[in-house]
Amino acid sequence: MYPIVHNVYFGGPQLDTIVDHSFAFPDTVEKNAIFQARNWPVDFDGDGYEELIITSMSLFVTRKGPYAGIFVFKTNENLSPMEYKIITDFPDTLYTIANAEKYFGDIDGDGKDDMTFYQHGVYTELGLKDRRRFYYGNDSLDFSNYYQFSDDTLRS
Repeated sequence: MYPIVHNVYFGGPQLDTIVDHSFAFPDTVEKNAIFQARNWPVDFDGDGYEELIITSMSLFVTRKGPYAGIFVFKTNENLSPMEYKIITDFPDTLYTIANAEKYFGDIDGDGKDDMTFYQHGVYTELGLKDRRRFYYGNDSLDFSNYYQFSDDTLRS
């Protein structure tokens, strides 16, 4: 049933089946959204409230297949998602972030969590090297700037 609705259950000493918060995924055609809660909490903008991170496994579909996107939802004290930003490589279809393991932490010590993930090249026959990207946390959740390196320096 669409749109996809995500239910949030708060932790605590007594587990229950009562939904504490729900929100609908903004893309009503999304079929494969994954809420990845490992490496939690994540606070990209350093405002003291955790952002919600959802990976869309088929945000864009091309003749070569689906391409993923990472949704970063800004939250507030009521846990109601406000704005969101999308990290994607589309239209660059040479790499995918669909199954990339994402890791979070404050790498540069500025009080804002950063994200890194490893990307595999889609067309290995073209000699594409795997790469790692770092997105640094910032006040505006702007993910247009990143640091990237490939593993071709490790291979001869």
